[in-house]
Amino acid sequence: MLSNLKILQVHNFYRQRGGEASVIEVERDLLTKNGHEVLNYIKDSALVSGRLSALKAFWDMPYSKKVFREFTVILSEKKPDIVHVHNTFPLISPSVFYACKHCNIPVVFTLHNYRLIYPNALLMHNGKIDLRTLTNSAYSVVKDKVYQNSFIKTYALARLIEYHKKRNTWNTQVNRYICLTDFGKKIFSEWGISDNLLTVKPNFVNDPYQRINALKRSSNKDGFLFVGRISKEKGIEDLINTWMEYDLNIPLTIIGDGDLKLSLQELSSSNQNIKWLGLQNKETVFKFLAEVKALILPSVWFEGFPMTIAEALAIGTPAIVSNIGNQHAIIEDGVTGRHFNVSDKQDLMQKVVELDNDKELVDKLSDGARSIYLKKYTD
Repeated sequence: MLSNLKILQVHNFYRQRGGEASVIEVERDLLTKNGHEVLNYIKDSALVSGRLSALKAFWDMPYSKKVFREFTVILSEKKPDIVHVHNTFPLISPSVFYACKHCNIPVVFTLHNYRLIYPNALLMHNGKIDLRTLTNSAYSVVKDKVYQNSFIKTYALARLIEYHKKRNTWNTQVNRYICLTDFGKKIFSEWGISDNLLTVKPNFVNDPYQRINALKRSSNKDGFLFVGRISKEKGIEDLINTWMEYDLNIPLTIIGDGDLKLSLQELSSSNQNIKWLGLQNKETVFKFLAEVKALILPSVWFEGFPMTIAEALAIGTPAIVSNIGNQHAIIEDGVTGRHFNVSDKQDLMQKVVELDNDKELVDKLSDGARSIYLKKYTD
């Protein structure tokens, strides 16, 4: 049996919390439950205010001497057995990897997105997959302002990528990477990280039926659900336009927040079937997942490992997903959900109508979803 370890989790929270925050929480709880000690080194982007502070954070992204010194002291005092890094952008910087090497402490890095490869971490530009930086310099996309439509910010992130590519940081300073799917592993391998450093370990979800009182699988499911950021890469525009253009008389519930929320709410205000709930707690999300015929994830980027998919599988709810990237790899068409051609509103509409009209198919996919969860995505 593995002896108890002292594990130091490292994470930079984004201004808007996402799935990574949930992953850190459930992993910490699982490790603690199994007798390991979990420490945290956390920074929060929401606490950065002012233009000068933001610009300084961007300039220090490739390597922060301050963080290196601070983290080295922490490593010396806390003496963790292993460091597990989730995100260093933008305040922590990859200097923590050099600090671990300096202190001879092994470090694992979970690759939640494509930040090492592409300035906006999405491998996407103008709503389409963009793989230019897999084989070319990250500077090649600066002219397109692929990060927040900003030349300066995109340049800063391209500088971060090229700085560590030149230093070969990712093949010399990290002991092991966790990729969330085989698809993700293939992307990072093609980009240049050594195969022998890459391991696949999917995200997981604690069984909601064991921890939420009165949660039950509904035998009379109705409608469909979207959970996530209300932003372009999530394909939310395609989803709303599908309901509007085909005048679908089918309930659609939207849970989440983001920069497109107000404009899409206004666009869909005439459709009484579309219900916007904003941000909700996990128990509410699980309640809705248990009642709908399917989760819809129409993302136009490759995704990392959407926790909403894992949560749907845990509930026993199938997912309708775009046929690209990790979402396509996680959901098996006809077994745990349905695929549709990315950004193809007619194909999405057909998959929605198919499930809305076929209770036997929904029941079959629901059983498949719960079964694959129990096999692959539990704690």
